[in-house]
Amino acid sequence: MKYTTLFGWAFFIYAAMFLKSWVFYIYGFVQGDAPVVAGLFLCVTLSLIAGISLRAQSAFDVMPYSISWALIMMMCDMVLSVPILGWSTLLDWHVWPGYFIVVVVPLVAPSLRRAFIDRGVSAGI
Repeated sequence: MKYTTLFGWAFFIYAAMFLKSWVFYIYGFVQGDAPVVAGLFLCVTLSLIAGISLRAQSAFDVMPYSISWALIMMMCDMVLSVPILGWSTLLDWHVWPGYFIVVVVPLVAPSLRRAFIDRGVSAGI
């Protein structure tokens, strides 16, 4: 297991999502479904990029990383968000799909990588 990849992607995904939350809050983009959809899109995109960057052969090779990323992100929430916003942060239903996405989406990365990148689809770009 590559620890720089393990901690690097976990902290990067967490930092991007944390920054997204605060920017949305500062600019008042918090009502309705649009901020939720934008956050989910960002989370899916970053998780997929992280999974592809592992260059793993199967989902089983990615699974320890994706589970660890979600656990590290949960610990970051406990250390950084709970002192500011309280434990209600982890009780908010908007937080849990992000953890789930970080675990599940990278698992499809090896098959997407084989289907598109390794077969030369990106060579024409």
